[in-house]
Amino acid sequence: MLGPGPREVPGAIRSSPPAAPTPYPVSHLAMLRNRLKMAASLAFTKGDSGPTMPNHEFLLNEFAAHATSSEGVKPFMQHMAQRLHEELARYNWVGFYFMEAPASEGLVLGPYVGSFMPLGRIPLNKGLCGACATSQQTVCVNNVASDPRYIGGDMVKSNMVVPIFAKKRMVAELCIESYFANTFDMAEQKFAESCAALVGRCLEKEAVGVVKNASASR
Repeated sequence: MLGPGPREVPGAIRSSPPAAPTPYPVSHLAMLRNRLKMAASLAFTKGDSGPTMPNHEFLLNEFAAHATSSEGVKPFMQHMAQRLHEELARYNWVGFYFMEAPASEGLVLGPYVGSFMPLGRIPLNKGLCGACATSQQTVCVNNVASDPRYIGGDMVKSNMVVPIFAKKRMVAELCIESYFANTFDMAEQKFAESCAALVGRCLEKEAVGVVKNASASR
């Protein structure tokens, strides 16, 4: 049989059970998740050839949709450069160069996003951009200090330049520079080439529109 319970002492202060921990607000949890994702994208593990970049498929779908509503190829390029710079942690400078017209003896700067001022014009016999233009193939260097062709700044460690074709003719380049070595693996190269192909199709559509407008004005 149980005995009587403890008697309450007059004036005693009752102790309350410990309060349940207050959960983080949703916004704080989202911020923590974003920081963890960023840290994961920046982290290297032993034996890695480079960082893993997220969001490739998502971004390509976004760019394809944006291309149909863009007011021109230059606004589309600006949008693409901005989004690549925002979403991919190691894309520290993203921009475009156009083949110089009509002589095609150099490359002239187009839309770009990044933390340094690029060269406004690059001769075809200079730099990795010139090498891409003359070979008409993607140039990918993950340690620019070891490549005498590189003519950019000391902060850059990796550089990838992708040709852009319209009607089977090279008309521009997509240039991506990173402050980290070994940024661009084969998956990154294929992704950048897919971005360049979308810009090429946009250039072709814009050229068709110019021809149609010229015909209609006659």
